[in-house]
Amino acid sequence: MSMQGAAGPEHKYLGYGLTMGALTGLQFLTGLPDREPAGTGTNFSDHIPNPCHAAFAILAALRHRRRTGEGQYIDVAQTEPTIALLGPTMVDCSANNRIGERSGNERWPRAPHGVFRCLGEDRWIAISAWQDEIWAALCTVLGDPPFARAPEFASAAGRWARRHEIEQGIAAISCYWDAEDLMSALQRAGVPAGIVRTAADIVDEDPQLRHRGHWVKLLHPEMGESIYNAPPFRIDGAPAIPFAPAPLLGQHTEEVLTEILGLSLSEVEALRREDVLT
Repeated sequence: MSMQGAAGPEHKYLGYGLTMGALTGLQFLTGLPDREPAGTGTNFSDHIPNPCHAAFAILAALRHRRRTGEGQYIDVAQTEPTIALLGPTMVDCSANNRIGERSGNERWPRAPHGVFRCLGEDRWIAISAWQDEIWAALCTVLGDPPFARAPEFASAAGRWARRHEIEQGIAAISCYWDAEDLMSALQRAGVPAGIVRTAADIVDEDPQLRHRGHWVKLLHPEMGESIYNAPPFRIDGAPAIPFAPAPLLGQHTEEVLTEILGLSLSEVEALRREDVLT
C-alpha cells in the first residue's frame, strides 16, 4: 500500500494522507469558494478509502485462493482509492468538460442546504430543505417568515438563484432557537435536520450511542479511568466491548512468550538478561 503503487515513474515517492488528498484533487474541492483549499481536517485518505479498498482486495484474494489454491500479490496505490471518492467530479469533467470547484456547504440544486447558527455559544444545525414540500414545512416551523413569501421561492430553481438571501433569513431566525429543539421540531415536520455535535455532545449526550454501550470506561494503570470506544460492529458470541485498557509497553511479554510461544520461564529470563526483551 504505497502512495503511487509498485511501478511507474513516481512509485518511490513518499506520501502521507495529506499528500494523497492534494494529489488527487480532494483538497482542491474542499473549502469555501472564495478561500484557499482547506482540506478535510484529517487524513481522510488514510481512514476511509484506502483501508476499505485494501480489505476488498484481500477478501477477493482469499476467495481466489479458496477456488484455485493460488495466492495473490496485492498492489494498492493509495492515490487511486482516494480518486474513487471523487466519481461525480471526474464524470462531470469527462462528460461536460466542467472543472469542479470549492462550494462550502452548497450542493446544486439544493437550497436551502447548509449549517445555521443556533442559540448559545458555537451551536449549529444542518438543514436541507430544497424540495417544494419540505421547503413549505420548514417555513411553517420557522413561523412563516416574510422573506420566504417571495414568489421566486416557489420553485427549487428560484430558491437556488437566491440561496444566499434564504440562508440569511433562516439564520436570523435559527439563532433564537435551541439547536436540539429546532432539530426535533423540523424532524417532526419531515424536514431533514440535525444538530452539529461537538465531541462532548457525542461522548456525554448521544442517546443512541449510550443505548448501544459504545463508550466504555476502564481503569488504566497510568492514566486512571479512561474512555474507550467499543467496536463499531457486533458479532454473536464475541465480546461487544473492550475488556481491558490499553497495555503498557512490555506488559504482556511474559504471557505471550510462555502461553503462546511455549517458552519456559528460564528461557524468558535468559532473554531478559541478554537485553532481548523490553
